[in-house]
Amino acid sequence: METLHLPSSWDRVPANRISLPTRGSSAGWTLLFGLIFFLSAPTTGVSQTARYELGKRLRSFEEALETESDLETRRVATDHLDAAVRCFFRFRLRRAARFIDRGTMALRGGENPARLWVASLRVGGTRAVLDVKERSFDVKIEPFYDSGESVPDSIRLRWVLRKGENGTALAVGDFPVRSLPAREAISVPALPEGDYRIEFQWMRGSVRVWHRHQTLSIVQDARSRVYRIGQEIAGLASDVDSSHEATLREHRRTLEHLVGGTRVLETDIPALQLLRDAESMLLDIQKTDSAIDRSRSGNFWYTFDLSGRRVPCRLYLPEGSRKVGSRPLVIALHGVGGSENMFFDTYGAGKIVTLCRDRGWGLLCPRLGIWSRIPVALLIQSIVDRFGVDPEQIFLLGHSMGAGHALSAVKDRPGLFRAVGFLSVRGSARSGEKWLDLPMFLATADRDFSRSPTLSFYQELLTAGSKSVHLREYNAEHLAVVQLCLPDLFLFFDAVHNGHRYDPHSSSR
Repeated sequence: METLHLPSSWDRVPANRISLPTRGSSAGWTLLFGLIFFLSAPTTGVSQTARYELGKRLRSFEEALETESDLETRRVATDHLDAAVRCFFRFRLRRAARFIDRGTMALRGGENPARLWVASLRVGGTRAVLDVKERSFDVKIEPFYDSGESVPDSIRLRWVLRKGENGTALAVGDFPVRSLPAREAISVPALPEGDYRIEFQWMRGSVRVWHRHQTLSIVQDARSRVYRIGQEIAGLASDVDSSHEATLREHRRTLEHLVGGTRVLETDIPALQLLRDAESMLLDIQKTDSAIDRSRSGNFWYTFDLSGRRVPCRLYLPEGSRKVGSRPLVIALHGVGGSENMFFDTYGAGKIVTLCRDRGWGLLCPRLGIWSRIPVALLIQSIVDRFGVDPEQIFLLGHSMGAGHALSAVKDRPGLFRAVGFLSVRGSARSGEKWLDLPMFLATADRDFSRSPTLSFYQELLTAGSKSVHLREYNAEHLAVVQLCLPDLFLFFDAVHNGHRYDPHSSSR
């Protein structure tokens, strides 16, 4: 593995800018326990509603941020996001949603009473799954937080049903909203099975005030098929691959929630894809005792059983002619409050998937816990065995809590990785440790509350003798730093992968 050159003084942070982190306080423990309650609460509770709403609103913010080039506008927007993150860590989830929405408005032309009112609402279908025989779909509208505004005059909700993000409109309609809460049944045409997209557009005349979307899965006999999957899981032979069984059980659990009308985690899940994956896996097990196709490609979910610990993951594996077994892999570890879906759907509205797809690289995102570390070595071996990635081309990155998990992994088994990215990290380094030879990329931001620990860690790495560590600081806060740094991080990964020197003065933006 080629060692990259030291960063120039331009890329280093002067020692006089570094302030050591302060010790924890009782308030910090209170916030931590609040987060643990939030993350461990059942999916049917209020915590799940808030989690889903925050995830959808964050993606809208990130989509707007991605197209905004004005630095002052971005600063105002990320100030709102910083306030949202701090509310999240205080378990003030509805206030967090309001700050995210205000940040999105800053990126989309500013606030006005109509925008403030519609942004505050929770709007969407009452169900995530519809039977192919059903011809109506209930839309429910209710406040998610108090906007302080009245119902705007002449406000209407327009809906559009599509096959995919840019697909042709299959059905369109609208209706007025005069009071809250509101509920309206809309007509759905006869459609084949599929995971569809329904868009909700708030309109005043011909002007679109606000919009959002969700997935609507149309499935034949969904309840009976999910029940049948449960029965077949119960009848599996005792020697069936434990990861296959873990995946089937996780799929069934998710499908039961979706068919029952409950959203899961912080994103939309394509129920038909999940159902067909489970059915296909069961069929393959019955035929060959193997449900794994090493040439598989696309975006999918799989749960690895790692010596008794079950780790739900989301994967992307590229299509094309790349020889199976030679696909590089990026492992991305999320922060507190996220799941295996976070890098796919947020952190820049899923831009890491595009960065991997453009290179023909795979992506693996495991679900992390707060207290325990995942056995990364076992995880890597499992994905190499099952999905044909290159064990010599594994790149690792983590954000916040995930950066801590990444640091533990490279300290434990540095030889598994080509390079690592630490985004908003707290850590320590001592001279003589083998992992210091790894090429490392650190990122923080001027309003990142993890800035001081990240800068301190960077200085410790230099003092300990690391010869391939690079630091970039962005105009952002704790969350948006991921979105802004990912293109630069992948340029760094490119340099390592191709055996070139990384130019710390280069930038993708």
